[in-house]
Amino acid sequence: FPSATGNTLFWQRFVKHLDPSQSLLGVTPPRDAHGLPDYRSLGQLIEHFADQVISRQPDGPLHLLGYSAGAQFAYETAVELKLRGRDIAFLGLIDTGLLGWRRPPQQRWRMLPAYYVNWWTWARYNSHRSHLRTWHRRWLLSRTPSSAQGDGSRHEVRLQRVADALKALFQGYAARHFEGPITLLRAQCQRPRHFRPPDLGWSQVCPRVEVQIFPRGDHEYIVLEPHEAALAQSLRERLVRLAERPDSRHARHATAMNPRIPSEPRNP
Repeated sequence: FPSATGNTLFWQRFVKHLDPSQSLLGVTPPRDAHGLPDYRSLGQLIEHFADQVISRQPDGPLHLLGYSAGAQFAYETAVELKLRGRDIAFLGLIDTGLLGWRRPPQQRWRMLPAYYVNWWTWARYNSHRSHLRTWHRRWLLSRTPSSAQGDGSRHEVRLQRVADALKALFQGYAARHFEGPITLLRAQCQRPRHFRPPDLGWSQVCPRVEVQIFPRGDHEYIVLEPHEAALAQSLRERLVRLAERPDSRHARHATAMNPRIPSEPRNP
């Protein structure tokens, strides 16, 4: 699923670590007259994603994956596809929390020790320099007349407007219930002001959430080396385990689509 700016190019670094025989589909949002993502309606956007997936794979189990804002897209698309009768064999969410999550009052004091541990980890491992460069670049753009900005700067401003439109789209958003399972792949440290429990709040809308925490790094670094290789390896192993389950619809469909994937478990 695409990022907040509507592109899937950032996945290029990641997919090189996957099995070359793995079939992949990158879905994209609808575009306006200027070629920018059209985020006017969340329902319309999710239906558009679901239609793209079904047109490419009209039957069989589906594996969905999203990072950051794309994880929100993936989750809502999984709910929509489930309502249409599709089998969601795998839903992977990379380092994103449930929008609209509210901390139960009884958990506030119990989460306090973990909050301070996370604060220390965040102060040591998060991408401070990356954030500072971003803020400095935006400050320079705000002081530069639009006529003096180059094409790259104007493009960055347009992408920022797209991201702002997406944030407005999710205002008042309430996630629908999903039976699961969800696989949450997250960085070790969270931003202190967004601190949440290990499942990042997803257990409030899904009863089955599996969490894998990647040591060190933060939201920006989890899709960069060396974390992206470990992330891809984890996904590769999970897909293999799904394919090797002889009693699953996934195994039968995978064998029909790709004879290289066996229908019987392989010996270690």
